[in-house]
Amino acid sequence: MSEEEIKGSFRVEKVRWSKSNIYYALLFTPKRLVAAKIGTQTKKMVGLALGGVLGYYLAGRGDKEKKEAEALQKASIKSILEADKDNFEIPYSEITRFEINKPTLGSRLMSDTGSITGVIKIIGKNEQKFRIPSGQNFEDCVNIARSVLPDKLVVK
Repeated sequence: MSEEEIKGSFRVEKVRWSKSNIYYALLFTPKRLVAAKIGTQTKKMVGLALGGVLGYYLAGRGDKEKKEAEALQKASIKSILEADKDNFEIPYSEITRFEINKPTLGSRLMSDTGSITGVIKIIGKNEQKFRIPSGQNFEDCVNIARSVLPDKLVVK
């Protein structure tokens, strides 16, 4: 069986109220969406504690997450899913609607940086919500989602 090709990807943040937020790369294949963990908010908080505002900024710039997301492009989907217990997949057949919304004042206030590009809501068997962090282009995210989920994509 041939390996699934990754058609596109972008970085997102999963907000978890009782634990540290998780940064994922959303990987779009022809059959499914794969969420691969690329970092956590804990590392940013350690940077704040150790280096003040400069440490927080350096820990939170996203360079490490960008490099990890790029490295995933070369890995097999199977190895990505097995690499971390927080990684998961959603077959497109289980998605009824994929919403990408421009940020509201409320979603900006909930962000640890106050700056997000958008909010994603995946509706289906299990609902998932993510924030698109600053540094991601909103239209690029929309275009990637549209390329694999044209009839399920809703942009607000």
